[in-house]
Amino acid sequence: MKNFDLPIKVEAIVYYIDDNKIRNFLALKRSLEDGGFWQPITGTLEATDSIEDCLIREINEEIGLTKEDILSISDCIYNFKWNKKSIGEIYEYVFAVEVRKSSQIKLSDEHVEYKWGIKDAIRDIYEMLDNKIAMDKL
Repeated sequence: MKNFDLPIKVEAIVYYIDDNKIRNFLALKRSLEDGGFWQPITGTLEATDSIEDCLIREINEEIGLTKEDILSISDCIYNFKWNKKSIGEIYEYVFAVEVRKSSQIKLSDEHVEYKWGIKDAIRDIYEMLDNKIAMDKL
């Protein structure tokens, strides 16, 4: 995987492939205190992290899956830049992460609901434009 300059955020578009070879994607609904919108897994890279370590940590923190649940992590499929007034420019890099179909989701306190669905259905419930664009890039 490519090296990235800090500060950055990562996004994991998590999916599994069922017996019919259909990809089923995950969407998480944030708690009302955190905006109440649907999104993929996101997190911030720490100085000691590799991209892969960060993705695995965020997947574990947000949905309770471990490295053993992860089958593959793609190269970066999309990246974008956004501004946060208190910090400045933040770069976000998006990866597709395949997990085992049998993986059991356990949500963190950040999220109140999750949903699996085909690509177009999940894309439609994501609220942020960049999340939708990332799905289009898959």
